[in-house]
Amino acid sequence: MQKILNWIDDRFPLTALWKSQVSEYYAPKNFNFWYFFGSLALVVLVMQFLTGIFLTMSYKPDASKAFESVEYIMRDVAGGWFIRYAHSTGASAFFIVVYLHMFRALLYGSYRRPRELLRARRCRERRIEPRAGRGVEGRERITPHDSMLRVRNAMPRTKRSAASTSCKIGGPGWPSRTQPLVLMAGK
Repeated sequence: MQKILNWIDDRFPLTALWKSQVSEYYAPKNFNFWYFFGSLALVVLVMQFLTGIFLTMSYKPDASKAFESVEYIMRDVAGGWFIRYAHSTGASAFFIVVYLHMFRALLYGSYRRPRELLRARRCRERRIEPRAGRGVEGRERITPHDSMLRVRNAMPRTKRSAASTSCKIGGPGWPSRTQPLVLMAGK
C-alpha cells in the first residue's frame, strides 16, 4: 500500500494536500454552530444538482405528459419518490441554509474590513437570486415559494419596483392585509 501512495505522491502531491487541508489544518478555537452553514449550503446545492439530474432522466416537459411523468417517477422508478421529495425539500432547505449563513456573516461582522469587496459581490449575487426561481424554459418552478412569486407578479409594474426597493414588509407597493391576494394560476 505504501508503494502505491509513494507512486501517487511522485505524480500528484496527495499526501501533502491531505496534510495541509484535512489532517493538520489549523482550525480556530472559536468555531461553533454557526460556521457549519457555508459547508451545509454547498452540500445541499450538490444534492439539488444530483437529484435534479436524476429527475430529468424521467420527466417529460410536455403539457399533456408532465403529470403522467411525475406519476411515473413516484410509482415506477426505483427510489423515485425519495429523489423527488429530496429535491423538493432541498429547494427550501437551500434558501434556509443560505439565509442562516448570511445571518452568521452579519452576526460576526464578516462584512467588515478587509472583506468589504466580498460583501459587495454577495449583494450583487443576492439581486440576481430572485431570478433563480425560473426554470430553463422561463416558467416558474413548483416550490413552496411559488405563492410569493405569483403575488409579486400579480402586482402592477410600478408597485413591483416600489415593493422590491422597500425593506419593510407591508411597505409601499405591498397589498394590505384586508385586500385579497390575487394568485395567478400557472403563469
